[in-house]
Amino acid sequence: MRSTPRAGACVWEAAIPPPPEASAARERSLLIIVPAFNEEASIGRVVADIRACATHLRETGLRVRVCVIDDGSFD
Repeated sequence: MRSTPRAGACVWEAAIPPPPEASAARERSLLIIVPAFNEEASIGRVVADIRACATHLRETGLRVRVCVIDDGSFD
């Protein structure tokens, strides 16, 4: 998890790595970008839900990253 306080920056990123047996030669990745503005109360749940949905993708060797973008929230 990574925090960045600058507006417009990726303020939260969670990497869901592929399983160890996935071949580097066929590595694929998916970046999910989630816009957020004043979502402090719900953003943790949203990211958790995305990660849960991405579990089966990870099993196929897909590297999944979630990036939450905030552009000047007050919370």
